[in-house]
Amino acid sequence: MAEVLASRLDPEEELLGAFREGMGLMTSTVAIIAARNDAGFRFGMTATAVCSLSLSPPSVVVCVNKTAKTFEALRETNLLSVNLLAEGQELIANAFARHANTQGEADAKFSTGNWTIRDSVPVLDGALSSMTCELSNCFDGGTHWIVVGAVLTVLNQDTNPLLYGRKNYRRIRNDTVCPTY
Repeated sequence: MAEVLASRLDPEEELLGAFREGMGLMTSTVAIIAARNDAGFRFGMTATAVCSLSLSPPSVVVCVNKTAKTFEALRETNLLSVNLLAEGQELIANAFARHANTQGEADAKFSTGNWTIRDSVPVLDGALSSMTCELSNCFDGGTHWIVVGAVLTVLNQDTNPLLYGRKNYRRIRNDTVCPTY
């Protein structure tokens, strides 16, 4: 395994670069976080910083960049959806990874994929899992908001996830289960 050592000229830049690279090595399920504002415009973004928080009550954690318009929309209505993408949904992930400058541009992203409204938020048909959530808490996390969503509904599909790691989309090769030791 190759070890990368950065220059000692700027310790802060060295740390940030190594941290960014290290986080890029982690493979995660790709998700679309979606919300609607009070005017009914839809907003969404691609995310990999999503995880379960609790089974009782069922809740998830989503990290959202403070500059994201999706955050503004979910704060208006206190509702969001978490849509875990399935294999083959790379085009949807790419569409939602683009920054939108206007409400119209944000809403136009939803022309990629089949979206319906459930519990007043956009939900992706055919996703690996789609959850509607009510915003239960929000914490400052530096450049991001740490959003806690109380899960209202869940719809799961029997398929494989779309993964992202090492700057590329990844797929599960097969359903081989490795023994635990």
